Amino acid sequence: HLVIASLEALHLYEHGDLNSPLKNISSMGGGSLGFALYQDELLVGDDSKVSCYSSQDNFAVVQSELSSNSLGFDPGAGFGSMLAHHENWLSISAFNQVHLFERQGPCGWVFRQTLEPLHDLSGSQFGSWLSMSGGLLAVASQGDPHPGNEILNFLPPFLPTDFFEEEPPQAYGSVTLYSRNEDTWIPTAYLNSPFPTPEQRFGRGVSLWGNRMLVGTELSSSLGKAYFYELQN
Repeated sequence: HLVIASLEALHLYEHGDLNSPLKNISSMGGGSLGFALYQDELLVGDDSKVSCYSSQDNFAVVQSELSSNSLGFDPGAGFGSMLAHHENWLSISAFNQVHLFERQGPCGWVFRQTLEPLHDLSGSQFGSWLSMSGGLLAVASQGDPHPGNEILNFLPPFLPTDFFEEEPPQAYGSVTLYSRNEDTWIPTAYLNSPFPTPEQRFGRGVSLWGNRMLVGTELSSSLGKAYFYELQN
């Protein structure tokens, strides 16, 4: 299946038939929808909840829901704004947090862990993009103000408390890579752009597959760039 996102809707197409969508899902809150399609399940994040559809009934009705209210999360934190799903794990973004769930049957999920930014900065936009593959999770922070050009294993550089007294924050961006140890996700690498510039937003799009990762950026010229990484060890 193929999912195409528009401004306030998702359009699901069946392989081999792109003339008319199999299903259209509109936003209830009037904003963009987070989504993840993996094997026979489509997960859609909208208005502080994540809904699971299954190919078993041709994606006709919602099979289950995860809501920020029932889980005890902040209902105004954008729960479901970004999703990533691979094998038995699901990651869901909220404001500067990423919540991790483990599969428990078809369209069934159990909460396991919450990840938070390693820099205590509210504007880092931690979780602004997610990608999962096997036991790896890439979390982008497009607003990360650290201007380095490092690949660190680990920890990231912590900014001095007076860093912003002389210079306002700039969205250089970063990507934090997590690896899974049984049912716990731990940070293993922190990446900045190899050629950092202010407002570059390194992590404006992340795709992780196996040991390869592609990271997008924005530039003032609006052309953008992408950097390809091969992960080792």
